[in-house]
Amino acid sequence: MQIRITGQSMEPTLPEGSIQEVALTDQFELGDVIVFLDPKDPTRLLVKRL
Repeated sequence: MQIRITGQSMEPTLPEGSIQEVALTDQFELGDVIVFLDPKDPTRLLVKRL
């Protein structure tokens, strides 16, 4: 799945406007960047670093 980065909170790692390829997994490590549904707005994806 591809997502477009909006906002500047992940710069410089993920520049605003860039398109990123993401893969589904259930195994995470400290430092991984994850994408998940916003619990307050399930139509929106959030991108965060663990």
